[in-house]
Amino acid sequence: MSKRRTHWRSDAARALTLLTGIPDPEAAIIACADDLLDEAGVTEPPVPLKMLASFQGVRAIEKADMQPSGRLIAMPRSGLAVSGGHIIQVNRAESPTRQNFTIAHEIAHTFFPAFQARPQTIEDEQTGDYSEDDDEEERLCDIGASALLLPERWLRPLAERREPSLAGLQDIAQTFRASVEATARSIAHLDVWPFALVVWEPGWRKADRHLAEAGQPIPAALRVSRAIASPSFGVYIPRNKSIAEDSSVYQAYQTQTPTSGLDRLTIGERTWELQAESAYSAYNRDGILQPRVISFLRPVRPAQSLDNAG
Repeated sequence: MSKRRTHWRSDAARALTLLTGIPDPEAAIIACADDLLDEAGVTEPPVPLKMLASFQGVRAIEKADMQPSGRLIAMPRSGLAVSGGHIIQVNRAESPTRQNFTIAHEIAHTFFPAFQARPQTIEDEQTGDYSEDDDEEERLCDIGASALLLPERWLRPLAERREPSLAGLQDIAQTFRASVEATARSIAHLDVWPFALVVWEPGWRKADRHLAEAGQPIPAALRVSRAIASPSFGVYIPRNKSIAEDSSVYQAYQTQTPTSGLDRLTIGERTWELQAESAYSAYNRDGILQPRVISFLRPVRPAQSLDNAG
């Protein structure tokens, strides 16, 4: 989980704070999402995205054959009204839960004063993956999408009632009709559980990647593709970090079955002992099934490494 941004520089972020009177752009877009939920009278999850979109002038949500994850097609204004209403399109090939996040992301674009004053079509190559170094409006729309799809008012108490586990995370995600990764990001942001959700895929070290791509027989290791961690987890898991072949995580990859166990992960000069629950979760990319493992990690000794333990 990235640290909270402290400096926002874009006109979009500044305009949002002026519109809401809230100086922090993150808090401002979350307030916009909360106001929309209240205006629409939503009382429980899953949130009715189609209805929320209609309150923001969207007349239709369509699934389309396209490369981007989503698109907000702006209709021209006629006087004070929006002629015909806007249209949200989502990539038909993406999973239903990812489509839901994209719909919420496109709704969040309508919160910005520039869109309200002069609607223009917006195309999003991806949603849910914007970091602090990316476009600030897109980053804020991801935050707004999470606030719409996984509102804290229902997510926090639900997570607090559950023991941290992969099954618990999956159940909560199903309740909100969100992806496991999007749900993990929201729970990590709230820091309800000390945990990390790690996506592992076979790959090579940076030094070996070009050799493997050139056809040299260099075996791939199971490596971190993405990692989402709550602040209380206490361990930074870098991208492309490999896991040992004698781990329960690797066993899930080999056997394509769920596993659990105590695994050790060495990062730099420190070795951490972690309780791991893993599931094999292959996905389709360009018509080819790609192997992947998703792990729910909990620290056995929070924020304390084995080599320093007394």
